[in-house]
Amino acid sequence: SNNGTITGNPVHQTINARDVLTFDGNDYVTLPASLNTITDGDYTMSAWVKIPSHNDYPGIVTINGQGILMFQGQVGYMTNGNNVVNYVGNSLSTNQWYHVLLTKSDSTYSLYVDGVLKSGSGSDAGWGLSGVTAIARGYSTYQFNGSIDDVRIWNRALSASEVATLHSTT
Repeated sequence: SNNGTITGNPVHQTINARDVLTFDGNDYVTLPASLNTITDGDYTMSAWVKIPSHNDYPGIVTINGQGILMFQGQVGYMTNGNNVVNYVGNSLSTNQWYHVLLTKSDSTYSLYVDGVLKSGSGSDAGWGLSGVTAIARGYSTYQFNGSIDDVRIWNRALSASEVATLHSTT
């Protein structure tokens, strides 16, 4: 298993039968550097998230600067720590659980929300997360504010049918 190091004081609680960590924007979990090499090949990362408001730039899960993040309520992904190359076109509703999942297969990234492949056209640069491997850590002082549950990381890209199954069974 890969255990992280908590910075700050996220609240551990049970919400709707989920065993979650709730972050207040002042805390995050640093993941082991041993995970950094996973981004050299295919991978999948996923988490369940619930946000109370639309924060500016919080990260959800990042490994070596690649990962799932948010931009003012929209889910996106980052490929190199400094550029967000895709946002889902509509904002996530507040106070609702969403399953977010990112796969990388060769050089193709696929972002899913609640088991459905999403696409978008927004992009941004200058995030400054190169080399960051963490949960709930965002750009500069913009840390995640909300609940995160069931973070999972695979060293392969899950298929679309595996993504749908994971969403419906977790």
